[in-house]
Amino acid sequence: LVVGFGQGRTEVELETTAYNLKDSSEISGGVPDNRGVIPGTESIATDGPAERSSALPLSEIESAIAAQGIAVGPSNDPGRYVCNNLFYRIVGETSGTGQLAGFVHLPRIASVDDTEREMLTSVVTEVVRASVAAHGSN
Repeated sequence: LVVGFGQGRTEVELETTAYNLKDSSEISGGVPDNRGVIPGTESIATDGPAERSSALPLSEIESAIAAQGIAVGPSNDPGRYVCNNLFYRIVGETSGTGQLAGFVHLPRIASVDDTEREMLTSVVTEVVRASVAAHGSN
């Protein structure tokens, strides 16, 4: 099981689709990568498909997280920068291996207190629990 987590949303968002596109130009002025390059409409993998889908059991994960009283929903927009790049690559690397892979956006939290820590722990636990249960039944 390979799950990427990122933060920056208002609720837990289960990403459905990764895109073969690096483009930080939607962010004012663009955002440089570690080399100082600002990506703009370039492919992550020149020989890769335009999209890759999450291999996680998203419905089961959503139900499990919602049952904990945590706001959760699907998203088809992981951005086109770091989160999307990671999501696209982990799904590609695990494709055909029998491993499950996907990406989950977490709420933006400036300072993690005990309540937020408990929520984050629940999210990660339910993502893993639902994925392992679904994978074990295949």
